[in-house]
Amino acid sequence: MPRILTTLTVILGLAGLGQPALAIGDSVDAKRKINIAGAQRMLSQRIAGKVCLAAQGIEVEKNADLARAAADRFGTALAGLRLGDADLGIAAEGDTSVLIALAGVDTLWKDYLSAMEVTLETPATLGQVSEKALPMLLATHKVVVALETANADTSVDPFLARALNVSGRQRMLTQRALAEACLMSAGYDAPLNAASLKATIALFDDSQVGLIDGNGALGLDPAPTPELKAQLEKVAELWAPMREILTKAANGTPLSADELGALSANLDTVLKEANVAVGMYEAL
Repeated sequence: MPRILTTLTVILGLAGLGQPALAIGDSVDAKRKINIAGAQRMLSQRIAGKVCLAAQGIEVEKNADLARAAADRFGTALAGLRLGDADLGIAAEGDTSVLIALAGVDTLWKDYLSAMEVTLETPATLGQVSEKALPMLLATHKVVVALETANADTSVDPFLARALNVSGRQRMLTQRALAEACLMSAGYDAPLNAASLKATIALFDDSQVGLIDGNGALGLDPAPTPELKAQLEKVAELWAPMREILTKAANGTPLSADELGALSANLDTVLKEANVAVGMYEAL
């Protein structure tokens, strides 16, 4: 039971994600960093999902390449968040709390990257990735929280800060859902992953409705522009059929290889459109 509770706590956001948001800095740099840090959450789970597919013999070369591409992006962004990166459009970080959070990610990242490579070579070691995915998610989330806190004394609307965070979290949830469904099918911690998947589905549902219509408990205003509302509704429409498949898995029916392959491709489409919405929030 404690492991299940820990998993659900991480997925539900921990560190106050359901509480009123802190304001982020009124600067391109601050908003950009929160977007990139939020993408790190997604990449940590994308690696787990794609490695799991490859380990089960599902489009092995393609999914191995996708996992490694996600790892490359993760490593580049991790260095950029600390030292700055002109290509990413961010300056070097000077806040001690953010740097400490980034150091926590860096410590876990080395082992996670190694586990990824070992599993891609030896699929029977998938359990290593399964065990390390949640700690990576928690660590990357702490960076997002640290960035919000570090910029809390400035004047950007706190509802915009929360929308940027929550819309960014939706990207992660698409990849977390795939990883959970895949690990269940592979026979890893089925009860734990079933409980986590149910929480993932519920959090995505509640967050997407909140982004569109507003949700005081989540600290969300309704979508601020017609264009953003239309984009968020597009994400919800693409998510709906994926929700049905994921619910089937969460209720105890393992997905076939064909179902997992199709789920992965379609969730990547949801991810792409969710990322468009994040960019629209960042541009406000």
